[in-house]
Amino acid sequence: MDQRADGPMILTFHTSRFTHHVSWVILFILSLLVLGCGGGVKLINLPQSSAALNLSQEQQENIEPKIALIRDIIEDYEFERDEVEAEYRLYYTRANLAPMSRYEGGRGSRVRLEWHELRMKLRSFVAQRREYAREISGLIAEIKADLTPDQRVAFEDIELPELRLPEVLRRRFQDDYGMRMRGVPFEF
Repeated sequence: MDQRADGPMILTFHTSRFTHHVSWVILFILSLLVLGCGGGVKLINLPQSSAALNLSQEQQENIEPKIALIRDIIEDYEFERDEVEAEYRLYYTRANLAPMSRYEGGRGSRVRLEWHELRMKLRSFVAQRREYAREISGLIAEIKADLTPDQRVAFEDIELPELRLPEVLRRRFQDDYGMRMRGVPFEF
């Protein structure tokens, strides 16, 4: 005779599984908090970077315009990066249409010309990115030259701006093994 049929059904609760899952949830929440905090002072945040460096009034007059210029360069770069990513997404959707005739709503022969135009835009974008990086490096060198030795040590802890590449220009794992996306060559 089955024991479950005679007595009340008892659900077993395994505390070891419960604590295991709770510990993973707590670890996940803590990692989100640590990653979300940003980790430190960013150079382009004027009040925080000035306070972290403990700048004198004369240093503020010399350094803060340079930091503002770096922030403007970063904003310009991010705007251009977003434009390039939008143009690439538009091209990619057109390139992946079915190869029907242009009268049937397919991609037609215009895709090759569009790829050439997009490639030229990407090349000019990369050249402009190099120029922005040179300008930022020069401004950072000028800022470091205006700092005292103690402030230079504090400057090392400040997070410098990053010119993040658009997704289209980043290397992908599949590209290393010859598995390119359909219709879009990777070489520029």
